[in-house]
Amino acid sequence: MRGAEYNVSEREAILKELGFKEFFSDYAAIENYVSATRYSSGEDLIKSGSETGFLFYISSGRALVSPIQKYHAASHVILEAPCFTGEVSLFRGERTGSRVIALSECLVIRIAINPESIEVLFSDTRFLLEMCKRFAHKVVAETEQAIIYQSYDLTQKVARYFLDTRLANNEVNINKTLYAKTWGASKRHIQEIVRKFVVANIIEEVSDAGMKFSNKPMTYIVVNPEILFEIVRGKKQIGELI
Repeated sequence: MRGAEYNVSEREAILKELGFKEFFSDYAAIENYVSATRYSSGEDLIKSGSETGFLFYISSGRALVSPIQKYHAASHVILEAPCFTGEVSLFRGERTGSRVIALSECLVIRIAINPESIEVLFSDTRFLLEMCKRFAHKVVAETEQAIIYQSYDLTQKVARYFLDTRLANNEVNINKTLYAKTWGASKRHIQEIVRKFVVANIIEEVSDAGMKFSNKPMTYIVVNPEILFEIVRGKKQIGELI
């Protein structure tokens, strides 16, 4: 399922409450391309490598931007509402490189992207200024996240990943092969840290045990987030817990 779209009257009420129409010099010119959609935790807003077809404005909730293997991203990125996403692909006119998944329930305003809507958007100075302002705030927040993340040792990075990327049901998916490259560590080292988290009853393994040796994401449930917080803060060492 790709979100639950609101009807026109519901959309209008949402846009009025958000003040979204004020982003535009002439909202009527873009109105036919605008929709309001609610995504549940775990649903994809954007699939990696796809043509999104939309510019997204996340008005409430949190979303995860997954790292891209070929870029060797410093870490995952958490999007906190309100913010746009998909704007870089829009400006570059290319497929998105990232997967964006709703971590919590997200209320999202979508603008359908096609030659006609692009012409309207790119000719609207008020909208461009609004989007660039919000893009700048997002870049600052992402940079702060990356700086903090780079100060962690590997165990803290893994613990922070489990905390940050939990869905509403506390489920976490982690591709150890991808994050081994992202974090500059071996897959075996990451597996050993995750194994210790399982032994310490901090997380529970959901995926089939045989998947440990594949390159596919493994699924876990966070059962003791308080201990993960203590590990991230340097207050607990995993060796003390097993």
